[in-house]
Amino acid sequence: MPQMWPMTGAFALIGGLLGMGSGLYACAITRKLLLVSQLDRKLGMTIHLLIATGESDVVEFKSSLRWDHRQKKCNKALEIVIVKTIAGFLNHDGGDLLVGVADDGSIVGLEDDYATLRKKDRDGFELLLMQLVKNALGGDVCTMLHAVFQEIDGGDVCRVLIEPSERPVYVQHEGRAWYFVRTGNSTRELDTKEAIDHIARRKSRL
Repeated sequence: MPQMWPMTGAFALIGGLLGMGSGLYACAITRKLLLVSQLDRKLGMTIHLLIATGESDVVEFKSSLRWDHRQKKCNKALEIVIVKTIAGFLNHDGGDLLVGVADDGSIVGLEDDYATLRKKDRDGFELLLMQLVKNALGGDVCTMLHAVFQEIDGGDVCRVLIEPSERPVYVQHEGRAWYFVRTGNSTRELDTKEAIDHIARRKSRL
């Protein structure tokens, strides 16, 4: 009946909105389950296996967070290198960052880094790492990082498991916003056009 049309339309609209909301919720749950599955597979790979495999688009080695082994002193300029690497993984497909491992795969350990910290242990290292990420990339990004420590050959190694980010992640440094992405076994800064194109491609995949 004509007088029922407004009510019928209202119910149809409500039903459509509920259906859309359920669909979006299901998609979000599916993405989360996929991420959990990916993290499970990564945790199944030991640090020894990652080192043996070598650096790639999903694995990077760093000898330290802030200790300069050449100059034999604390060098905070190295901290931003770690942050850029993390941003590159976040803007790509995620990955594993091993801190305490040299480029050739030898174990350096984190003891020199620990000595520069107020809290000279694993907790102090993780606190500093997360603070650096929060300051340069944003507090929400910290939830996409998972730090796992393991003693290998007498030295600690920090394995940072990094999830891919659903939003573009920029490095805020020296008054600029930098966009980095993982390409092959290195991390590269993209210019404005490259960054826009890369973000558009990633959105179409998510």
